[in-house]
Amino acid sequence: MIRKSFVLALAVSVIASTASAQVVRDMTVSKVGSTGFGDFHYYGQSSGIRTYSFGTTSCNEGNIALQWTAMRVNIPQNFFRVMDGRVEQLGYSWLKLGFCAVNENSCGSCQGTSCATLGVGCADTYGSGLNDGAGGHGKADVNPVTGVHVQGQTSPSGSLPLRGRLQVQASEMGLAGATYFAESQYICEDDAKAGHARNNASWRQLNTTSGSGAVNGQGHIIHRHECAVEAWATLDSTVTVVDVDNTAEPAGAGFPMAVGHFVLGYKVTNIGGGQHRYEYALQNLTSDQSGASFSIPLNCGGLNITDIFFRDVNHHSGSPYSNTDWTATVDGSSITWEVTQTFAQNANANALRWGTLFNFGFTADSGPSMTNAAIGLFKPGPVSALNAAVEGPCGGAVCGMNTYCVSTPNSFGILVGANIGSSGSTSIGANDLVLEVDTAPPGQFGLFYYGAIQAQTPFGNGFRCIDGEVFRLNPPTNADNLGLNSNALDYSQAPMNAGNGAITAGSTWNFQYWFRDPMGGGALFNLSDALEVTFCP
Repeated sequence: MIRKSFVLALAVSVIASTASAQVVRDMTVSKVGSTGFGDFHYYGQSSGIRTYSFGTTSCNEGNIALQWTAMRVNIPQNFFRVMDGRVEQLGYSWLKLGFCAVNENSCGSCQGTSCATLGVGCADTYGSGLNDGAGGHGKADVNPVTGVHVQGQTSPSGSLPLRGRLQVQASEMGLAGATYFAESQYICEDDAKAGHARNNASWRQLNTTSGSGAVNGQGHIIHRHECAVEAWATLDSTVTVVDVDNTAEPAGAGFPMAVGHFVLGYKVTNIGGGQHRYEYALQNLTSDQSGASFSIPLNCGGLNITDIFFRDVNHHSGSPYSNTDWTATVDGSSITWEVTQTFAQNANANALRWGTLFNFGFTADSGPSMTNAAIGLFKPGPVSALNAAVEGPCGGAVCGMNTYCVSTPNSFGILVGANIGSSGSTSIGANDLVLEVDTAPPGQFGLFYYGAIQAQTPFGNGFRCIDGEVFRLNPPTNADNLGLNSNALDYSQAPMNAGNGAITAGSTWNFQYWFRDPMGGGALFNLSDALEVTFCP
């Protein structure tokens, strides 16, 4: 225990002494509307549709100025409703392009710069007039993983007051028993490149009436760093929220932190008579691959599924994306909703695009237990599906992964230790899981290994996170000049194909990376943190 405390204290000391040298780019949304009634503009109604825009303020919470020129900052606006046990997206606007940051003092001690950048601790406000989507551009113009424009600015089409603005069906506003809120999520190229896009959404509750289209935020606070699914959980304590990240989004060179963020919320309600209502809300924050399907296992015979529900949000104003609803299929093993056309058939099919939320629900005559939801991805990429642990009827093997244990600084990673991660899936059938490690000493050889028992025992210059019998994934290989190394698993090969080290569906194993570190002194070797993986069929 003395040795463990010393190593951890050393790590904290190193981090404290070098943190000031670390560059952090992080932009967040600090205001949705303004104070009092807030800056919410109602443009009127046409063909049963009401249109809106609202003011937003961004804040630079990092320690370096952010580029704030046209095509680098994109501002969508959304309305949502919580009603009848679910959160639903009512509409969205086309994107406002950021420009010329005013560098206000409303979010901290502002270190002002020229208007081409947003200074450290500075804020930038766009009123509802500037955020009017009528002069905006389309979601299809932007890759949300990188923040980069993949095509020029596309203008919305149609006539005012509808064109490009945040559009909501008039019949869905001001209903009794409903709670309404506005959400804004910025896409900022510098922020996306730094891997900090997960916290770029904030929301504020709205006041509405049935007889008037006007809305306001009087009496309601800003909920910073929370997206719509998290708002659902804030407004309903029975909701559970799960982050589902795609760490293998195709992004190209120059984007080492390319991550597509999905956020999944679920709620199960006992409605009596042996019946349970299952509600799921899946929000795509930043995945360019987008969602193509959503599936819940049904692992018990004789199960009755009724009241199947699906809802999406309508694209508008000349968006290239289809509005065709997903189809639902129930078979002996699952209930699955999926887009009606593949990417190869129609690249503009109604996939779950970034900045949108889809709902899935059903009633079953079985109570909940943990199972694994599957999210199919639309665009081709290294990963074709993601898994998330949720509650569902009957239950089943919960597959997925999480890190545990700790790593300590090494001769290359003086701020943080070597970190283990992965790409691919936990599916035995797909056989595509790749173990990865970063911040290891460049050019030094290392070895991935695995075992069944978790531990945290001082070993070498770090911690051994696996105890009992262990299995080496030979051969040892050298980290590259960036301190990266990897090992593609193959379940048909030893030691994973048979014997005590057999990896099978439903089994749980722990993985770690050992590496030489002669420049680190001490024992001349170190280890990463560890990855717990439960495998799927």
